[in-house]
Amino acid sequence: MTASIVSFIIQLSVYGFVPKLQSLPGKCLMSLSLSLLATNLFLILSYNTETSRENIMCIIVGIGRHYFILVAFCWMSVLAFDTHWTFHLPHRNQLKTSLKGYHKRTSLFIKYSLYSWLTPAVIVGIAVSIDYTMQSESALKPMYGQVVCGLSQLFAILMWSTIPGCLIMFINIILFAKTLQKLNRITGETELANKATFRERFMWCFKLSILLGIAWVIYFISSFVCEIWFQYFSQLFLSCQGLFILSITTLKKSVFESLKRRVFYLRNRGIHRQQSSKRSFQASASMKTLPIF
Repeated sequence: MTASIVSFIIQLSVYGFVPKLQSLPGKCLMSLSLSLLATNLFLILSYNTETSRENIMCIIVGIGRHYFILVAFCWMSVLAFDTHWTFHLPHRNQLKTSLKGYHKRTSLFIKYSLYSWLTPAVIVGIAVSIDYTMQSESALKPMYGQVVCGLSQLFAILMWSTIPGCLIMFINIILFAKTLQKLNRITGETELANKATFRERFMWCFKLSILLGIAWVIYFISSFVCEIWFQYFSQLFLSCQGLFILSITTLKKSVFESLKRRVFYLRNRGIHRQQSSKRSFQASASMKTLPIF
């Protein structure tokens, strides 16, 4: 799982270092990677924390694990929706370099962020409230820490994790199907010029959705299976998950070119500043040596 964490850190570092990659989809992808990084960290903590309803650390880890997996699903739905919307509203691309376009993208990212971070908070908040306010042993109670450091009752898992996850995946499938249908209908020369870019974005978004769906299945099963072999399997998959996301979003020629240009730009700017400072120093020194009459 360490490999997955390192992969997410590399991906976030590269996208944070290169401004060109910080487009609206790029920021959404960074947010998805951040939520998956947090999910991996909480999973590691859950494997190394004593399972008990009396263990506060186990409860906190379980709540964090529950929250961030839902956040990841929400960001995946944002990517699917934004890809679909961008493709069906081509005029959005005309605002890429304008000030109006910048404010539009910023406003959209804020809305996406509010949805992706607050919706899971509401779901988890309700689950936690029920867990600590309902006196009876209701099937709705998550029972954080009873079986694992996470959701521990079948119906609670279905209610607070499975149903939201299935709903998001169902919506994603519809959006992907409609986007793919639109892609296959492209015939105009102007649209054909952008088809390759849209198709590339669609494909990595689709692959991420499938990968997250598999991760969700493993997360669901891990709530019941505590055998050592399954823990090793889940850790192996989660390690591959980070590497896979890194390979389809970062280990690409276009990203390497952008990274190289960014490094060259910063190096040349540093050299230019050094030369300017040197000339200023020399000019200042020569002024001091002029004779005064």
